[in-house]
Amino acid sequence: MAYYHFNRKKFAEFIINKNPEIISNEIEKLKNDSSKKISIFSKGETILGYSMEHSTILSDIYGSDINFVKFFYHNAPETFKDEYEQLYEDLWNELEQNLNIEDKYYIIQIPSQNLNFLDRTISSPLAYNFCSGTVNYFISNLSQPLAQINQDLNINELEMYGVKKVRDELIEMGYRSFEKYYSQYHIAPATRERAPIIYQNWIKNAIDDENTQIICAFVDDDPMAFLTIENESSCIELVLSAVSEKMRGKKVYEDMIRYATNYCIQDDRFIVTSTQINNYLVQRAWINIGYKPYYTFYNYHIGSLKRNI
Repeated sequence: MAYYHFNRKKFAEFIINKNPEIISNEIEKLKNDSSKKISIFSKGETILGYSMEHSTILSDIYGSDINFVKFFYHNAPETFKDEYEQLYEDLWNELEQNLNIEDKYYIIQIPSQNLNFLDRTISSPLAYNFCSGTVNYFISNLSQPLAQINQDLNINELEMYGVKKVRDELIEMGYRSFEKYYSQYHIAPATRERAPIIYQNWIKNAIDDENTQIICAFVDDDPMAFLTIENESSCIELVLSAVSEKMRGKKVYEDMIRYATNYCIQDDRFIVTSTQINNYLVQRAWINIGYKPYYTFYNYHIGSLKRNI
């Protein structure tokens, strides 16, 4: 029997500590979260459920009602077992009844290890569009600090004043890094046209957000790469990164990850990060350092992008 939660930080904490209470506590929190539509099915000690949440960011870009559907389960089979077939069937039937595909658009994140959910996307009469997958990595300890590869790089965390000095350069660097990046939003026909705007807004908002922590690599006084992080008491997430075209292929990105990893692990925190499943270059850097993949999920799109908001 298996455990899963779409909160990547909490799921990493479960993987590290192997404590099912971490998952059950997160499920209890969901029951009181009014920002999400939560549906739960249970049988004995087994719990299956999903969360449906409106995405304001994507809805504003497309002028349509866009929602994420994410799953969670506690003490549930991920392979086929006859005695749990009806439980999965009941959940999936209710989900599809709640999908208003004539007027809304849904991005459904299915954990790739769960054959029961995958089987239902294949056998369903609804036309789900597979739009790539996301792979998640974590690291929780180091035997010794990581050495920097490029000694001519000056890597440090920028204070807000420092960010403002190089703001335009960082934003342009981010734009250039993502202009040939093809994500689930580029793959899905309905979202393809405005997909670049998603990443342009993401980059600009991250740089301009005073709460964003930014690690930047300089050669002399010129910014050559940056990495944004989300900082919590027990965990840090590596979020957005970009490297100047003139420095690509020189392991500058890996040096930033090494710096961030040293910074985080010294406080006994663990780190999570994620990317599209076929983004191999960044995954090589993570693996070189010691990061481990701990789960993937597949992105399925369905619905209509009507301009209704």
